[in-house]
Parts: sequence; C-alpha cells; structure tokens
Amino acid sequence: MGEVRIDDRPAPAHTNPDGRDPAQLAHRAFNRKPQKATIVRAMAVAYWVDLEGMKHHEAAQHVQRNDWQHPFDMRSRAIERLLGPGRELLHALGAWPWSIESHPPRDWRTSERYATALAFWHFTWWTTNYVKAQQAAAAVAGAFPSFLTPELQQEAQARYYEAVERWGRLTRGR
Repeated sequence: MGEVRIDDRPAPAHTNPDGRDPAQLAHRAFNRKPQKATIVRAMAVAYWVDLEGMKHHEAAQHVQRNDWQHPFDMRSRAIERLLGPGRELLHALGAWPWSIESHPPRDWRTSERYATALAFWHFTWWTTNYVKAQQAAAAVAGAFPSFLTPELQQEAQARYYEAVERWGRLTRGR
C-alpha cells in the first residue's frame, strides 16, 4: 500500500497518535484505497459540518455535489459517504476536537470533558516548552542543566499559572 501524500508532500515518517499508519487508516475508513482528493474532501466535509455548522446541502455545494435525498432536509448521499471517513481520519490523526471522539457532540465547545482535555494539553505544552527554553538559555550561557529537575518543573508550573492569571486580568479588562 502506498504512502498518503497531500499537496505533493510526503506523509510524516511517524505514525499518528493511535499508532496506525495514515495510508492504512485511509484505506480502512473508505473500505478501499481512496484518491488524494477524496481524503482531503472527506476531512474538509467533517470540518465544515462539525466546526462551521454547515448544513449537508451547503457542504455538498462546496464539493460540487447536488444529490440531495430529501427536499426538506437536503441531506446529500455524497456528504454522508464522506463525513464518517473524514471524522475517522481526523480522529486517528489527533486533530482537535475529533481527537477526543470521532464524532464530537454539538456542545463540545462548552463540554467539561473537552475543556479539561484542552486545558491539560495547553498546560503540558506550555510547561514543556518553558523548560526547553530555560535549558536552551542555560546551554547558550555555558551551563548545562540536567534535562528536568524538580525545581525547573516547579518553576515552569508557577510561571504558567502566573501567565494564566495575567491573561485572565487582561481579558476581564482589569
């Protein structure tokens, strides 16, 4: 099975968060080996419907399909065929918000589960990069700290909470 390539760029050498190869994932999601345009179209449809709130017939117009099943709800067979695999691909690739579950609920933006996951990711990303920046600065200055000391981790966490508090004051207009 060939490598999935989008816009003539090779797929990354690593696997996605679920540990599956993207080419195999695309094959499984569509029950066949899809063309590049089909993969992109499926992910775009999932984005339009799940995040932009587009109706199926509006998404169908974007992908130039006019196969609406019912004149009242305007559900498109083409969109139905693309939506599931698009969501599965985005979920397996770890894209937000599909990384939590392949079909995010309508209220995912206000869901405690999604807010907690995003807060955890943000905290981890921020503190990890703070530690890396401090280590790089120390290395440039000629000191070579250990990779992660408890003190440096505590400092990163304290700086994170200070930054969050400062941001809160700024956004509340104080």
